[in-house]
Amino acid sequence: MTGEGEARGGAVLAELLPAGEAARTALLARREPAAYAGDARAAAVWEALEARCGSLVEREGGGPADRAAWAGLLVWLTRESARCGAFSAHKSAVRLALLCRRLLDGGLRGLVDPDEAVRGCLAALPATRETVPTRDDTELRTENFEAILVSRHTKTLVNAAAPLLGHVSDPELRAELAAWEELRERLI
Repeated sequence: MTGEGEARGGAVLAELLPAGEAARTALLARREPAAYAGDARAAAVWEALEARCGSLVEREGGGPADRAAWAGLLVWLTRESARCGAFSAHKSAVRLALLCRRLLDGGLRGLVDPDEAVRGCLAALPATRETVPTRDDTELRTENFEAILVSRHTKTLVNAAAPLLGHVSDPELRAELAAWEELRERLI
């Protein structure tokens, strides 16, 4: 967002901040209908709103309560964009995991459960550890394009989830992510 779009985005966010979830959805659908259009424009609207909200989380001078409120809205925006289908399941899982890490790194705990973010990444994996194409069994050739894509998507999801390993409380989930992490270097 630049100029008028950024000002409008800031005004929309200011209206969304105090609203409940249902009111947020209705307000955003009214003020930014492109967000729910189900096309390429929708992703751009969500990304712009999230970038603007993220800058409000990070801004200097905001106290802890202010930062937490904006961070809560950022989490809602990320989840709502996934719910309405603005992004694929793969991209939505990556986006939530990256947000979780960003919030944890910024000292904002409890807004996104690391177990939830990791579970989302693992659920979006396009293959199992036994079937995922690796450098060991897949040549980088045009005829292997689909297998290469599966491996790349897998690597992207594992890379997004891996930094959360130390924050995962479920031992089975932690073990599953650790097993994927061991395989990560062999992914394409």
